[in-house]
Order: sequence, then structure tokens, then C-alpha cells
Amino acid sequence: MLGLAECPGERLLVLGNHDRDVPALRRAGFHKTCRTALCATDPPLVLTHIPLLKVPAGAVNVHGHLHRAAGPTDRHVNGMLEQGKVNFDLAAEAQRRESPTAGEASNGVLGRPTIGW
Repeated sequence: MLGLAECPGERLLVLGNHDRDVPALRRAGFHKTCRTALCATDPPLVLTHIPLLKVPAGAVNVHGHLHRAAGPTDRHVNGMLEQGKVNFDLAAEAQRRESPTAGEASNGVLGRPTIGW
């Protein structure tokens, strides 16, 4: 199994309420840290730690923080490990939620989600 620093690609950490030692996180293998990031996918993904109260039109908010609860709306995807499964294809999950058959500042823009858990 690869360690974080050995994983290919740019490693971005969306900071949460327990992520205080940013220099240590960078030494651990994250290239960048931010509070909010936008993935230029279809639909766009807004990555945050705490779920957004208002998700931008047409976008899906991928978040954590709600350890044992689903996201507040269909336009939220909870990426917490405690949810029982981790969906590595967040763009596909967002598209599924945006389909008609499915029941503020950005610090970074990514072409595809490059998230690791």
C-alpha cells in the first residue's frame, strides 16, 4: 500500500476543524491546503469540510464533518469514512444525484477530483 507522499498526482487537503498544523500536513505529502476548492467537472464540485448552507446553482458540495449523517440535500455528498463506504468517483456520484431520475470563495480549481482518503 502506498503512503500519501507516494501517491501520484497533486494532493490537495481541504482543511477541517482538526487540521491545525499545516506545515506538518505538507511534510506528510499534501501539496496544497485550502478551505474550499472547486473541481471543474460536470457538474462542478465544491469541496468543503463543513457542508455549504447554499450550494451554487448547478454544483454539488462534497463535504465531510457530518460523521454519521448524510448530506443535508441531494446536492451534497458526504465523503466521511464513517458513512460506511467511500466513493472514489465523486464526479459520477454528483452526476447521479443531478440526473432527473435520482431521488463563497474558492482557493483552488482542479480539472478532476484528486482527493485521497
